Amino acid sequence: MSLTTNQKDTIITSLNSKSKVVCPFCQQNQWTIGEEIVSANSVSLAGSTVLGGPFIPMVQLICNNCGFISHHALAVLGIKIKD
Repeated sequence: MSLTTNQKDTIITSLNSKSKVVCPFCQQNQWTIGEEIVSANSVSLAGSTVLGGPFIPMVQLICNNCGFISHHALAVLGIKIKD
């Protein structure tokens, strides 16, 4: 699912209200917000991928300097996902 301009603005406002987001790898503060909502795959304790299980919708922040990717839970940033 693609993020709308309004959702991206909400994410930026929310992140800016919490602290300055500095890249832990290169210490720069120039980011691009990923276009798509992503989630990590769940795996069982045996190592198998779990399909259709619970997930946490996330947005990716991509460092414009070194490419480091930071994931942030959308619900905490004020973005609700509707079924």
